[in-house]
Amino acid sequence: MINNCMKSITRWKPLSGCWNILEKTNRSFASFTIKDILYETSDEAGTLLTRFAKHVAIERQKICEEIPTKVQYADYFPVSDIRYFQRELSKTPTNQLASVIVFASSYRPNADPGKFAIILNEMDKFAMENVEKMDADTILRTLYSFLFLIPNWMTKLDFYTAAMKNLLRNAQKDCESKELFIQTCFYFGLSKNLSRGNLANSWKLFVEAHLSRFLPQMGVLDLALVASAIYKTSTKIENENFNQRLVDGVLSFSLAEGGNDALLITFIKSLRFQRVNSTDVCKHLTNICTNPNKLRQFQPRGQIHMFAFFADNLWDNSAAANTLVDEFIRNLKMPPKNTYADRVRGKDIASFLWCCSQLNYRMSREQFCVVEDNLLEKVQKNEFVYFPDQLVESCLSLWILGFKSKELLHHAVSLKLQAQSKRHQPKVDSRLTVLLSAAHIEEPTWCSSLPKSFKSFDLNSAVPQYLLNTSIPYQAIISQLCESEKVSSVKIACPISGINIPGLVVKTSTSNTPFFVEFMTESQTLLTSRQPVAILRLKIQLLQSMGHKVRVLTPEDLVNPLDENDILDIETNAELSRNSIKS
Repeated sequence: MINNCMKSITRWKPLSGCWNILEKTNRSFASFTIKDILYETSDEAGTLLTRFAKHVAIERQKICEEIPTKVQYADYFPVSDIRYFQRELSKTPTNQLASVIVFASSYRPNADPGKFAIILNEMDKFAMENVEKMDADTILRTLYSFLFLIPNWMTKLDFYTAAMKNLLRNAQKDCESKELFIQTCFYFGLSKNLSRGNLANSWKLFVEAHLSRFLPQMGVLDLALVASAIYKTSTKIENENFNQRLVDGVLSFSLAEGGNDALLITFIKSLRFQRVNSTDVCKHLTNICTNPNKLRQFQPRGQIHMFAFFADNLWDNSAAANTLVDEFIRNLKMPPKNTYADRVRGKDIASFLWCCSQLNYRMSREQFCVVEDNLLEKVQKNEFVYFPDQLVESCLSLWILGFKSKELLHHAVSLKLQAQSKRHQPKVDSRLTVLLSAAHIEEPTWCSSLPKSFKSFDLNSAVPQYLLNTSIPYQAIISQLCESEKVSSVKIACPISGINIPGLVVKTSTSNTPFFVEFMTESQTLLTSRQPVAILRLKIQLLQSMGHKVRVLTPEDLVNPLDENDILDIETNAELSRNSIKS
């Protein structure tokens, strides 16, 4: 029956032409649809992309020959017949395609969305078929023209992947100028997913091969562009000179010049990704964060990145944290922003709460209510349907801080269990396990729906060798404890499900309830307060809520020799658990 319908359609000439066009579009696996054209906006591109694009345009002029435009707008647009456009496009020299794409940007405002989607796909197809005939100059100009036409979605082009492969292949052999290196980095930095086309490994090798050579020649904007590309493509680079340039870029930052706030945040994001810790950077950012007028020159996301840098460095400066938290809560109270860059996303709230929990910042009851209301509003708008891990992380951070919301917990668990992730993410999924363990231990009535097989606490769970910290003398301390007549047994354990931090469980002859010895290394200790980091505090809190005594050995305790009586003296241990607030 379907075949008969197709035959009747092809006999009617007007519909026959439409069918042929659709058939050709379908065969070419079109990159864009009408929906893409209708909903594509440029507000998500951001001012930094615009600044980078202008910079690469100037850099390209230094290395590329100027090609005169030999085609005319009237030869292609306006498009009344797609087949005519296809014929004209097929006759276009490859070095003139960039001009046709620029012409298309002038035609777009008056074009029918459906027709423009076909035009866009045809230009993509033509560029893809001719990419091997293009030299580096032509590829760069064609890429820039597509960027001008569709700044947000250029990476959806089939031509983009093919062009990156071609550029990389040629640049690996012959990358003699800083300008070509910057151009290549810029276009790679537009894509967060290099698995398409298997480009990730080649890109990493390219950067490692040429970064050191061109680093001394780079200005601030060059460095920011390269740092952004490395960060966005998740490419870890082992280069001390590069890391030091990032630190210097932050320290030389000035708010006097407009647009520099975005460059500073780029350097901070790259430093975080490179896992570079710097006290000097923390001090410099503290001077900015303690001044509300300076801080408000940054978008909310930029403020969160500065807060996260403090958290990564365990920099628990109360003055900086107070200003950052007050400013973020102020943004949450404001009406929703229309611009993409100023919106506070669920991801931003999750990052903010993680920073608070990591740095042990105690929010007020009023601030908690503002955060809770905002999260529940996003739940109602289905903003966490595709990102349930953000809600799980938010709930876990709130729990660590002592704020427990039954409604948020149920939404987080429900959304996470409904989500079907295609990737195996043990680190991400373990957060749900930790949250469920905490709820099961402290609020068991909230967890009636959990399967009976779920164990939040198990003293007999095995501890893999890779979890043991090489800087902690486990066996020496076990031997010391076993010398005491009071001690009947000692073993290494991770008793709370999801919290993979080994400690010692000690059973004594004087008590039926074992007590625990937990270890704080320097990497788990906040710089000012000398308190444990978030996950270790949660472990201690949960053990104490179950009635167990906990002895925490600080970095100083691990350096100085202790006898078994010092370790067994539980009364000297600080009480870390706090009263919680429920809603």
